[in-house]
Amino acid sequence: MNNNEKIKELSYKLLELHERADEENKKNFADVSDVLNGYVIKSINQRYAHQLEDQKVRNRLMFISIFLLVSLFCFIFVMLRIKHRKGKELAAKEKIILQKSKTILENNIRLQEDKISNLHLNLNLKIETEKEFLEHIKKVKRAKNIDAEQTISDLFFKINNLIQIDKKNYDLINESSLENKQFVDKLSAMFPGLTQQDLKYCVYFKLELSSKEISLLENITEGSARVYKTKIKTKMDLGKDTDLNSFLKTI
Repeated sequence: MNNNEKIKELSYKLLELHERADEENKKNFADVSDVLNGYVIKSINQRYAHQLEDQKVRNRLMFISIFLLVSLFCFIFVMLRIKHRKGKELAAKEKIILQKSKTILENNIRLQEDKISNLHLNLNLKIETEKEFLEHIKKVKRAKNIDAEQTISDLFFKINNLIQIDKKNYDLINESSLENKQFVDKLSAMFPGLTQQDLKYCVYFKLELSSKEISLLENITEGSARVYKTKIKTKMDLGKDTDLNSFLKTI
């Protein structure tokens, strides 16, 4: 009590202890701050590292996607080029084939037209020869003094001419020829009810032979030729308005 010196001494000690406590607190606070800062920095670094790793993964995926897209585009482009080139080559080949087919078809058409023209000429020649033959027979009947040997020779000559004309006609329209055989086979498959004689008449109708020309070839009347045409249309179940000749040309 009333000891000022002692009070001062105690006060200095308290101040000193206070300062030490403050320094320790500051030190502890600094250590805690360093730990916290280190943890925060570590967390930030880890987060940044994760983000950086994610960005790398995204970059890799983007690069792979771009590479695949470019590869796909190149593949499609190459395939289109190959397809286009093959298409051009195929078109060129088809053009050549079509041109050849056209040439062959034109030659076949000309050949058929020549055959038909020759057939008509032969038929006309046969008609004229038969007329001469009949006229010659009439002259023989009217004549009184005749040379039998000469008459027989003339008749034989005219008969031989008729036979040769028939042979030429048969060769022209014989259904065993390649084009007519193909036509007959196809027609027979389409209409099994047609007889061989019906098929032969169909060849005549396809060649645009008239009833008169058919009657001369088959030694029948013109009416019989027209009847055959009607019967064949009935077997094919074709309407009255359907032209048989035009229909046969489509086969």
